[in-house]
Amino acid sequence: LVLLSIYFNKQFNLMLQTDPGFRTKDIIQANMIYESNDYSSYTSETVNQRKERVLAIDQLIDNCPDIQSWTTGFYSILGFDYSAGFRNAKGELVTLNQSYVTDSFFKLFEIPFIEGDLSEADKEQGGEIIVVNRAALAALGYTSCKGATIINEQMRKIKPDLQAQPIGAVIEDYYDRHVGLGARPMVFIVNKRLKGDYYQIACYPGKTQVVINYLKDIQKKVYGTEDFKYSLLDDDVAALYKNDRRIAMVYAIFACIGIIIICLGLFGISLFDIRQRYREIAIRKVNGASVKVILNLFFKEYLILLIISSFTAFPLGYLIMKHWLEGYVKQTPISFWMYGGIFAGMLLIIFLSIIWRVWKAARQNPAEIIKSE
Repeated sequence: LVLLSIYFNKQFNLMLQTDPGFRTKDIIQANMIYESNDYSSYTSETVNQRKERVLAIDQLIDNCPDIQSWTTGFYSILGFDYSAGFRNAKGELVTLNQSYVTDSFFKLFEIPFIEGDLSEADKEQGGEIIVVNRAALAALGYTSCKGATIINEQMRKIKPDLQAQPIGAVIEDYYDRHVGLGARPMVFIVNKRLKGDYYQIACYPGKTQVVINYLKDIQKKVYGTEDFKYSLLDDDVAALYKNDRRIAMVYAIFACIGIIIICLGLFGISLFDIRQRYREIAIRKVNGASVKVILNLFFKEYLILLIISSFTAFPLGYLIMKHWLEGYVKQTPISFWMYGGIFAGMLLIIFLSIIWRVWKAARQNPAEIIKSE
C-alpha cells in the first residue's frame, strides 16, 4: 500500500507539473452569443438583427482595455474529438483530429510554430490555411511542411475533383486532454474569422475578474440577461485530473491506515512475544548479556520477517505499477531508491514498536523474574 501510494502520487504530480503546451492562465471560456441554432427559423430581417448583435459583442470586446486577445470558435481547446481521414502525397490514409480555428487561436494560447507561419491569413483575401502539429506531420510521413500536401478524404467523396491543399505551418504538440493519453496528431483549418458562439478570451494578468464583470455587462446590454455562464481554463485543465486526485487521496488514506494497523499489530505481537520470553531474557542477563545484546536478538527476528515480506511485496507492487503505467504515455520513472526508503521506513516502525517493551524487559531484575516465572 505504501509503495502504490507513493507511485500513484508521483505519477499524479508528474501530470500536474507537465506543461500542457499552451497558455492556461487568465483565459476565460464562455458562450457569448444566445441565438437560435435553428437556422431555418430565420428570416432576412432576423438574420440581420443577429449579425448586428454579434457585431456589437465583438466591438465591445475589442474596446475592453483589459482583454489581451480573443478568438471565436465552436468548442473549447480541451477535449474536442473529431477524427477525419486525410491522405498524404503518396495516397496513404491517416486519421487526424480536425479542428476549425481562427488565426488568433495560436497567438492567444501561445502555441509556438516550429515551421512556417500564418502570413497568408493576414491577407484580406487569404483563404483557408492548413496547420498541423508535430505528431500529425510525422503521422503523414513528412519531415517538413515544405511541399507537403494533404487532402480531406471525406470532402473528396463529396467533391471528387477536390485538390490537395498545402500544409502552411507546423506547430508544437500540446495536450488537449489528459496528459497520460499523450499528444494526438492534429490538423487545423485556419480561417480569418469563424462564426462560432464560443469565445476564448485572454486577459492581462490580474484582470480576469474585471473582464468577467465586463462580459456580464455585455450580456445584459445586448441580450438583457444576467445569466452569464463561463469557465476559467485553469479550472477546466484541473478538472481533467479530478479522478486521479481522488484515487491518489484514497491510496494515501489506505496507506496511512495500513501503517497504523502495522504499528498496532507489531506492538501487540511484540508485547505478547516479549512477555512470553521474560525468563529467557532474565537467564541471558544472568549469563552476562547486555541490554544491547538482548535488543539485537529481538530486532534481528523482526528484521528477518521484514526481509521475507519485502521479497513478496516489492515485486508484486512493481508488477502492479508497471501494468498500471502502461495506460499512460507520459510515465513517472520507477526509482529503485524508493524501495530502499520504504524498507528503511518500515524498519524504523518495527524498531520503535518493540524497543520500549524490550528495553523495559531487559532492565528488570533477573532474580525477581526467575522467581516469579
